[in-house]
Amino acid sequence: MHARLGGGSLSLAAGLDGLERVAHQVRDAGVLDREAQNRWRGALTEAARRLETGWLELEEAVHQEWHRWTPLVESARRWRRPRWVVWSVSLAVVALAVYVGLVVGGYLPGPRFLYAFARWWWNWWDRLVTPV
Repeated sequence: MHARLGGGSLSLAAGLDGLERVAHQVRDAGVLDREAQNRWRGALTEAARRLETGWLELEEAVHQEWHRWTPLVESARRWRRPRWVVWSVSLAVVALAVYVGLVVGGYLPGPRFLYAFARWWWNWWDRLVTPV
């Protein structure tokens, strides 16, 4: 995109290069040289024209990029995350948390490693809430 937008600056760069060349000639010529002053004015006018042309080319490049990217932006704007995935994952996490809570609380039988975790949990809890 940088290259496509920067393509409009070529005419401006060429105009400024010409202005720079004439500026060196005018600086060496002196103040009273009318021919050098006329060359300077002509180069300045040419640089202004090229600036205007470069600006118009930049506007056109931006307009083309706008039209090139609009369908992609609109499709990204319309996209929505499927909600069934979020709800399914949320339901599975809540169900697992409830099951582990019931097993650790002693309300449901569960696998052996959860009994070990439950024992550790309740020992830790007793030490936490029992005053010394």
